[in-house]
Amino acid sequence: MNRTHNDYVDLNGRQKENHNAAKLSAVLADYGYFTIRLTDDYEGADLIAQREGEEPMMIQLKSGAVIDRKYKGDLWMAFPVSEAHQSVGCVGDWCVIQHDDLVSVFAEMGYTETKSWTEGGRYSTKLPAPKKLREKLEPYCL
Repeated sequence: MNRTHNDYVDLNGRQKENHNAAKLSAVLADYGYFTIRLTDDYEGADLIAQREGEEPMMIQLKSGAVIDRKYKGDLWMAFPVSEAHQSVGCVGDWCVIQHDDLVSVFAEMGYTETKSWTEGGRYSTKLPAPKKLREKLEPYCL
């Protein structure tokens, strides 16, 4: 086994998505969920999280907070809210929120007034998420 640590920043886009899916799956497991990784963004989802007695959650995995009109509906968004997820052995600091609820949070922040959202139908934040946004997202974080 190669025990050389890879830095997250050195990974390509697909590798980062696989890394984030594994990290999120580990966090969700602590809450009784198991995940199924999808290979083709089925109905916008990168993975499905299931827990006994609950409806499956179709989750779009992102590297930061993103709203997009194409995600409107029952899709859940999952993303890290800090750069801590990039550290070796570190899990946590993840937000899992229904897309339309995230749009409401972004509206409170004034992000839905931007040209990016009003004309392009998309808005995203970079890591680490702004402190005020992290505070608003706290109830949705794991």
